[in-house]
Amino acid sequence: MSTTFFDLIRHGEPAGGQMYRGHKDDPLSELGWQQMRDAIQVEDQWDHILTSPLLRCR
Repeated sequence: MSTTFFDLIRHGEPAGGQMYRGHKDDPLSELGWQQMRDAIQVEDQWDHILTSPLLRCR
């Protein structure tokens, strides 16, 4: 029997500050990029990555 693990990672802060975006395609701010770098470790490895096509998620 094998075990499947899922990591759920939310994107960092988008450019333009806090607001409801829906499908608005804002990229990450510099702070957002730092938040993403802080959320992962060098030893993290994934077999598959699923993501929204929006810039802030890619």
